[in-house]
Amino acid sequence: MPTPSRHPVPAAAVELLLERGFDATSVDELAAAAGVSRSTFFRRYGSKEDMVFSDQEDRIRAAAQALDGTSGPGALVPAALAVFDHHTSNQRLSQLRHELLHRVPALRDRELISTHRFERLFRTFLLEGGSGRDPLPDARRTSAVALAAAVVAVHNDHLRAWLRSPSAQVRPRLEAALLELVRRHGAAGAAVAGGGAATVVVVTAADQSPQAVAAAVERTLRERG
Repeated sequence: MPTPSRHPVPAAAVELLLERGFDATSVDELAAAAGVSRSTFFRRYGSKEDMVFSDQEDRIRAAAQALDGTSGPGALVPAALAVFDHHTSNQRLSQLRHELLHRVPALRDRELISTHRFERLFRTFLLEGGSGRDPLPDARRTSAVALAAAVVAVHNDHLRAWLRSPSAQVRPRLEAALLELVRRHGAAGAAVAGGGAATVVVVTAADQSPQAVAAAVERTLRERG
């Protein structure tokens, strides 16, 4: 189970934002919904926007802890699953926040920053080699950057599926998809490592899923022999 947040997001306050509108809801009303005073609200959360994402650091920390003491691309799988578990541990809050993000563009921008932070965490882990490994050579940098972004994209795709229709089957599907993604990354990385300075360009449709993109890369590398 995910570690409880020191200052969890109050679901009742998020629900109030949905009912009355983000801009129309006052801090006093949110504080009352959260069961705290106005001064405590500001001390604990800082702002309405910060309140909505007050557990963001917990998710980052969960992923970092999963990576601690590990090495290799495969370590990204339990790290991404730790983030998924954090979201799904509170179904009501996650679904309320998801709906709120759909209605408030500024909050979607904030969520995008969160996505970039996870990509940066995973990318840094891969490029620096993790625990007990030498850093990846320059020739593997693009591969590491792509894998970090793909892991986050696949995680987010499955999380959205869970938010639309919560099911215990989503997590094992996510794990299987991530394991396959890492496997294909390893095959592509080996081909790059053995190919000297050769560059391969793969063209796919903009709306292709991460799995389809990975399959296209693997197919192209196989065709090149």
